[in-house]
Amino acid sequence: MNYHIQMPSKFFNSVSLFIPSFLALYFVASIFIVHLVRPDLGLYYQGLSNYAVGDKGIIMEMGFLSLITAEILTAINIFKTRKNARISALLLFAAGIGMLIVVMFPATSADPISISKTIHYLGAFTQGICFTISVLLICKNLEKSNFKSYSKTTGILMLTITLIISTMYLCKIILGIDQIPTLGLIQKIGLLVTGLWLVVASHKMINSKYV
Repeated sequence: MNYHIQMPSKFFNSVSLFIPSFLALYFVASIFIVHLVRPDLGLYYQGLSNYAVGDKGIIMEMGFLSLITAEILTAINIFKTRKNARISALLLFAAGIGMLIVVMFPATSADPISISKTIHYLGAFTQGICFTISVLLICKNLEKSNFKSYSKTTGILMLTITLIISTMYLCKIILGIDQIPTLGLIQKIGLLVTGLWLVVASHKMINSKYV
């Protein structure tokens, strides 16, 4: 006689949602950790990509990989559980791919403009804009709640940050400016907002009817 042990599907659903929450939380933590271990890099001028190279770069590399995985897993969870939010899920998946491109084509602010660095920038832009639109579209499929308000605020904030960063990078390239004050800080704030939303979204999906 064969006996099959069946674990409740709710358990597996909770685990699948907990993993991206944990990974996103690690990414958020890595942003603060790298600033403690790399005080030689400036808070205002240096983007997070600069922390992924050189001494102790593995901390930020693991952070980026955690963010990529968190975005992709969250996108899959939304796609599977919310049929009316599948476009949002696909955009969130694209955001993860955009960040993957950033990791595959590493670049620092000190590197000269090249094809590799241009691809790096395009990957970062893809991550930012796809994540932003995804969150704003998700708001349309949520009932009125604190999470909906939080997601709407996140989307609007990310839209503003993405436009500011894009404008700054264009000015940097066109005008040939080496460093733009606060560019690095604004980029870090944007990624911090991204990571925090993924943590909250996964937690909310575990503990509400959103799943």
